[in-house]
Amino acid sequence: MRPAAPCQRCGRLIEHPRGPQRYCTDCRIALDRERRAAYAAAHRGDKPNPKEPQPLGSRSGKRGYIRICVVCGKVMRGVGNKTKYCPECRRERENARARELARIKRDRSKHPASGDVRAVAAEADAAGLSYGQYVARHTK
Repeated sequence: MRPAAPCQRCGRLIEHPRGPQRYCTDCRIALDRERRAAYAAAHRGDKPNPKEPQPLGSRSGKRGYIRICVVCGKVMRGVGNKTKYCPECRRERENARARELARIKRDRSKHPASGDVRAVAAEADAAGLSYGQYVARHTK
């Protein structure tokens, strides 16, 4: 067993030093804490402190982006990196697209079915157009 040695930080005697032990348990824990804090401060960069309130995102710590709606110019906070539209403009856009698709579907149903190709070809021939030109002009 080794003789007791003084702690180099506080001077308290270390009763059973292990190898070249220089600090008592309390001082070693305090030094480790100080070293970790210094390392974190030096390497933190722009990482947020979890104990400070975050300007973006949710309580789960996720961060979001600040984006501007391309339609109305409204500022959106805490959104994904690909978000282009605010919720109101996105809803309007989706409704307009659904109306357009319904119109296209409705217009397609007015055209002859594939079984009537000969009739359409005859109409195209009478109009002096090819089948493709005739169909292209009447689908718009």
